Amino acid sequence: MATQTIGGHDLTHQLIEEEGRISQDIYRRTIDSSVWLKLVRQTSWPDEMGDTLSVLTYERTLPSSDNTWNAITSDSNKYAIPDAVEVPVAQSARTFGLEHTAVFSDPIVVNDLRMSFRFKEQLKNIYENLVDNVSYIWKNRYRDQYEATAEHKMVAYLTASNQALVESKSAMPVQDGDSGELVAAKIGRLTQGVLNRVYQGLIQDGGGMGAMGNESGRPIFTLITSAETSENLMTQEDVKTRESFLYNNSRVSELLAPLGVERSFKGFYHVIDPFPKRYTFTEGTPGSWTEVSAYIEDTSSYAEKQGSQNRNIVNPAWQVAEFEDSYVFHTEVFESLIPSPVTSAGSGTTFDPISYRGDFRFLNIKDLSTNPDGSWGKFRGVLANGAKPCHPEFGYVIRHRRVDANFSMLDASGSAITYS
Repeated sequence: MATQTIGGHDLTHQLIEEEGRISQDIYRRTIDSSVWLKLVRQTSWPDEMGDTLSVLTYERTLPSSDNTWNAITSDSNKYAIPDAVEVPVAQSARTFGLEHTAVFSDPIVVNDLRMSFRFKEQLKNIYENLVDNVSYIWKNRYRDQYEATAEHKMVAYLTASNQALVESKSAMPVQDGDSGELVAAKIGRLTQGVLNRVYQGLIQDGGGMGAMGNESGRPIFTLITSAETSENLMTQEDVKTRESFLYNNSRVSELLAPLGVERSFKGFYHVIDPFPKRYTFTEGTPGSWTEVSAYIEDTSSYAEKQGSQNRNIVNPAWQVAEFEDSYVFHTEVFESLIPSPVTSAGSGTTFDPISYRGDFRFLNIKDLSTNPDGSWGKFRGVLANGAKPCHPEFGYVIRHRRVDANFSMLDASGSAITYS
């Protein structure tokens, strides 16, 4: 592959020429999209308000003492004015800021286009892979922001004293506050019992008003989890409960229906994330979580490889990682604030409009030493947002043991096959 390096830029021959006869079909491996791109609320970042904003929340408060009820009688000294209790005012301020990043392509050289096989189709695949990358970045961004904002970060591990889940507001717990070290073998699967407790916690905190749905007066919340965990939750229940789920014809939210959600199950809509965040855990005081990436670079010498760049494949270590995260998603936990494009600040100033959502522009920037003829350029997209915390108390992230897919292998007679 020919390469010319100018001013730190490797102008590499990227596209494939018709050499040894290429078939008429050109294919592209894609990156899976995500529920996180559809459910997170988005609005505009307010201009001229600085780089850090605060959200003021008036907290729930109660009087320090119970009300006293006075009789209204003609001989009572409380006949006109009853005893009263004072309701105090409590406030919380949460700050958040704006962050940005960028994505760009390898250089696209005009002579590369001139000589390459079906260059328009090849270029289209390069561009669409960039678009997939932006979706992947936003998915991870929103999921990370939800976890950072959520006040309930839980491990499916019961504390020694009160049989509650180990929980923290700041970060995913690595210790049991009662007994110290977490024991990996005691971290359990996600169960309906855990979700029942979360459900009651949301109702008690007032989260029912912003639930994704409502059935027979009961709020229905959203669980984002893996397909294996969703299936395991339903198989934990008896046959009658599963049948009531299968024949539940209640109407699903318009936001959830396109995601394949058809019905609720015991207070939750199950939304499948094909690539949940997965982890390994190292015991200790404290222990430590290590995230396992869903994709890795394939450095093997596969026969189909063209050029010097490696493809990315699903990480085998991610597929067998012991622990994963599930989310009880509530739309009121945070909002994504994205800056609006600025094209002029007056006084004759002009700026190229930037969407800050990752929309790509082709930049062919002339430079006397590196690009005097404007013969090469790059696709570039800029992303920026801030996470506005609204009701962090409605956010739950539960780290639990991963569930293996049940293959249910049967022999010719229909009996289960066992393996030693």
